[in-house]
Amino acid sequence: MQQLNIAHEAEVQRQHVRLQLPASVEIGGNRFETIDWSNGGVCIDYPSEEEMNASGAKIEIGNILNGKLGFAFDGFDFSVPMEMEVRYIDRARKRVGCRFINLDKRRLSLLQFMVSSYISGELVSAGDLIDVAGRNNFTVKRKIPAAEEGLSPYQRLQRRMGKTASGGLVVVVTLLLLVYLGASVYERAFVIKASTAVVTADLLPVIATSGGRLTYLNLPPDSKVRAGQPLATILSESGNLVSIDSPCDCYVKEKLFDNGTRAREGDAILKLASLDARPYIQAYVPFEDSLRVAIGQEIMLSYAGDSTYRKGTVTDILARGQDLNGKAVIIIDPEEKLSVEAIDDPVEVRIDTRKGKEAAR
Repeated sequence: MQQLNIAHEAEVQRQHVRLQLPASVEIGGNRFETIDWSNGGVCIDYPSEEEMNASGAKIEIGNILNGKLGFAFDGFDFSVPMEMEVRYIDRARKRVGCRFINLDKRRLSLLQFMVSSYISGELVSAGDLIDVAGRNNFTVKRKIPAAEEGLSPYQRLQRRMGKTASGGLVVVVTLLLLVYLGASVYERAFVIKASTAVVTADLLPVIATSGGRLTYLNLPPDSKVRAGQPLATILSESGNLVSIDSPCDCYVKEKLFDNGTRAREGDAILKLASLDARPYIQAYVPFEDSLRVAIGQEIMLSYAGDSTYRKGTVTDILARGQDLNGKAVIIIDPEEKLSVEAIDDPVEVRIDTRKGKEAAR
């Protein structure tokens, strides 16, 4: 086993402990062994000056060498990119002493970690090096406030106003936090939000008068049709072509079959909304929450694409007292009249059970 040698020198002569440990320096693709190294620099042993020059490392005092300081561990190699300034040259013994420059905190942490590990005899793993490289090993020095002695009255006033402002900021932040917590508690205790809510209306189904292959005529979504206008045709098995006409002046809201599929006599093939239909909101809430909602209660609505809340009134509560997948249906009449085109649009429903019930009384 190779013996560990540590050379100590006076603090005025050297700032870092030199380690005579296996390491190498790679410059321009050529690898050179080191005599010793420390956090501050490295001593390189080179075969010939020509070989150093061939690597792009011209040996002159003050020259900057770019290379990698490499270490061979058990099972893996590790290298750290370095910028090195030539500080002394011993051509007789073919040695070059270099000082590390432009060391960032990450590389300095890695060097300090390897020095500490070598001195303590601990084994270095790849995970240790990754952990050291990823964490911040430096802290900002805590500022110690200067004594007030020697300060002018204006400086003392500035200092005390700064302390007052800091204290006031803490108070404001604390109050805001308390308001936020209070609002959160109120929201959980008294506010019900519908899991699903959509705009709907009382739609008129169009019934197939014959069975056969169904073909819709040109009916874009929300298109307006007149009473008696053909909506679709059905080709029966006997070869008869039956026309299905609109029963009213309406809007086409939904096609219930795909073109070319078979429909049976009596099937609903279309849903229409009359021109004077009044859309309303249908909201689903947990059954236990519906027990806290009253008919006539005022609630708040927010439509898709609009964050503004508007008012509405509960007109009916369905499935109360019976199980509908654990949900109850709340029927809401919006204060502002909605257009038929809004049918099937999503809605956010917010029911404040404390305020709403007071308004319903």
